[in-house]
Amino acid sequence: MAWKKILLEGDAAALSDIAPSNVLKQAAAAGTGTTASRYDHLHDVTVGVPSDIGTTNAEGIGTSLVRVDHVHAHPSGLGATLHHNHDAAFSAAGAHTFNIGTTPGEAIILDIAQPTAAGTINSHILRLRGTSFDTAGHNADWQQQIAVTSNAGASKLILQNRIDSAVYASKFSVTDGGQGELSELVFTPKASSPSTVEGTTFYDSDDDHLYIYQV
Repeated sequence: MAWKKILLEGDAAALSDIAPSNVLKQAAAAGTGTTASRYDHLHDVTVGVPSDIGTTNAEGIGTSLVRVDHVHAHPSGLGATLHHNHDAAFSAAGAHTFNIGTTPGEAIILDIAQPTAAGTINSHILRLRGTSFDTAGHNADWQQQIAVTSNAGASKLILQNRIDSAVYASKFSVTDGGQGELSELVFTPKASSPSTVEGTTFYDSDDDHLYIYQV
């Protein structure tokens, strides 16, 4: 048997009535306090506002934590929202580069949901815009779209244009069978053609006639 020390009043650490320190991201430390915490004490947590979305990974240097429902802002300098809902329209200013590697692939796909019953759905529209000004500003719009012409999937690619808010007018289309449709075809006159491909056509500027190459 060994002697055991009996604690007398004043020997044990007194209970503290001071709230404990906040929880932070910092180095562990034993502390310097001389009083004891109660068993049901609670630590508060210091929280901060998260940073904007960036372009490189970083652990960060802040010592505060963030709440479970925190939100990161998306600065306009990064272009279109990085968390964009692909079912909604959006616009983005500035140049954007899509590089999916050194092997050629489908860099941009404008997809659309298939119908759940018999029917067709045309593709989304890809529009290009030029502008001008005379006494007022004008928009010169060209757009292309796939028109699905049968439930079996036949289709044609359509090219249309308009000025300002006019109705789009079809200028050219090509079917999935390779047939082209256009309202007018203009040949630039030339003296001869070096082509030996059957079907090549040109307008001869010397005798003002059309020629087609046959094998």
